[in-house]
Amino acid sequence: MMKLDYLFPRPVFHSEPDFDVSRLKAFYNKIRELDETGTRQSNVGGWQSNLINIDEHETTRDFRDVVEENINSMLGEFGIVRARFKMSAMWLNCNINDNTNSDHIHGPAFLSGTYYIKVPEPLEETEDGALVIADTFDQQYYKSAFLGCCDQPTHLSAFSTSYVPEEGKLIIFSSNQIHRVRPTYVNEERISTSFDFDLEYF
Repeated sequence: MMKLDYLFPRPVFHSEPDFDVSRLKAFYNKIRELDETGTRQSNVGGWQSNLINIDEHETTRDFRDVVEENINSMLGEFGIVRARFKMSAMWLNCNINDNTNSDHIHGPAFLSGTYYIKVPEPLEETEDGALVIADTFDQQYYKSAFLGCCDQPTHLSAFSTSYVPEEGKLIIFSSNQIHRVRPTYVNEERISTSFDFDLEYF
């Protein structure tokens, strides 16, 4: 009987951590007022803050502690015993209408993630504003041979998967994983915070 092994999987962790999202909403309003211009990275339209000094604000310190507790509970999945994940960068995002984020990765971090602070209700019922995590370009080229002969993509043939935004939802994935954000298509802010993790050895 033929057996199947899934080698070198690309993990995506997700949860709804116990954190008061209203604290991050207030923090976003404060930073947006101080930094209206923001910066341009992968965002096409919309607004992205400059990097936030996490240690400078009680809200971001508390949020970091909660998120690190969540992701460090998964250390055993990697077989890691002499290191822990440490949040190394954090920033805020806001998309509205047709704003989007183009394909990108977060190097040289180990893991990256996003947490949804505010999500317009219509988005929770559609794929609008979804986070799309895609396979590497070489694997997409390889899998293009399957186009036209797969009725339903599987783990072996799918190019990408998407995660619909939900307020209070946390998603963490490998930093070298290609990802993008679909347009929002509603005249209401979708606000999130994104972050990177390094490994802290001990």
